[in-house]
Amino acid sequence: MRITLKANGEFEKKLCAYFEEFASDMLVEKINSGKKTFSGCWNYITSEARKRAKGNCACVSDEVVYGWATHYFEEDDVKEQKTGAPAKVAVSETKPEENPDTGKKEAKSGDNYIDLSDFL
Repeated sequence: MRITLKANGEFEKKLCAYFEEFASDMLVEKINSGKKTFSGCWNYITSEARKRAKGNCACVSDEVVYGWATHYFEEDDVKEQKTGAPAKVAVSETKPEENPDTGKKEAKSGDNYIDLSDFL
């Protein structure tokens, strides 16, 4: 099944792409019902990350983020999340790559690399 719910912005589109690839037909039906939005889902994800933050920093794996997104759409008791304070987003300008000589990860200059977990 195809997701018909509108996704705005880069992060919402990443969530939509994830669900198009991995969601069950039942979950796609819930997403397409229109009772919740990708914007509300993103607000839910950022609020969950803030709850786990130490100081002003939170590091959350992709699998946890997508788990929160799935939970948001699956559970009727999780209400549509209205816009709260905007999340501060930092984009890394480099992508770590493994150096064949040392076996250690090194940043490759000039690449724009975006990892969803970097934004929470």
